[in-house]
Amino acid sequence: MKLSKFYLTFFLLVVSLSLSGKVFLNRIEASYMYEYLDPYDDYGDWHSFNVTYYRQETPAFNFHLGATFHNRLIVGPDYGNSGILVFGGIAKDWTARLYSNFAASFGTRCDYLQEYRFDADINLKLLKNKNLIATMGYAYVNYHTPYEDVIWRYGLSLYVKRFIFELMFFNNRSIPGDIKSESMQFSIGYGEEHWQWTYLIFNFGSQAYLNIISTNLDRIELDSNEITLKHRRWIKRDFGWFAALGFLQLDTYYHKYLFQFGLFWQY
Repeated sequence: MKLSKFYLTFFLLVVSLSLSGKVFLNRIEASYMYEYLDPYDDYGDWHSFNVTYYRQETPAFNFHLGATFHNRLIVGPDYGNSGILVFGGIAKDWTARLYSNFAASFGTRCDYLQEYRFDADINLKLLKNKNLIATMGYAYVNYHTPYEDVIWRYGLSLYVKRFIFELMFFNNRSIPGDIKSESMQFSIGYGEEHWQWTYLIFNFGSQAYLNIISTNLDRIELDSNEITLKHRRWIKRDFGWFAALGFLQLDTYYHKYLFQFGLFWQY
């Protein structure tokens, strides 16, 4: 009986807010991403088209579903140069201070897409105003190649008025060989819903794996430095655009330049 009253109250609230133009339960996003790699003759350029649907089912539960269509100009001959990644995820509030996220993705047979990946994290709101969030997460990645990754992540997010500060650490274990590497990410966000969001993201650390092609089974460890600028802008309360610029330096292997542009619609 209490549960029925809860959903009835939620339904009436959604209807009233929807009629007043103050809340949207659904969002659709579509975007295009272009990545240029230098040296170009070795790595070519990469194209991605993405479509994602988001749904706020209840105040304590939401989910999303989507697909990304990938194409790379130059890749390994065994798998082809095009692939599709389908993905989905859910977010659930368990208490006023505790919530979690779960996600999964599956890729077609390409050497640069995972066969499948699973992510989960748990988040705890701290302080009196619940504006400090502690996060611990886990991810398992299985590739179409013989490689697997196990990733643990943990960090803090601080919300101060219109600012969001986040510091996250990643511990990666690559299989075979049980090769470990670490990285960290720091980001600053500014904005609010129905106006704009801007994020500056720094990511640096190492990527390591066992070279199973070599007869010596050498450990490969590459320094990685990445910076990304993201912006989301509402043109109307239910419509807007988003874009991203990025640069990645993967040791002496390549430099990658990223550009993304997309549109979103809420209803």
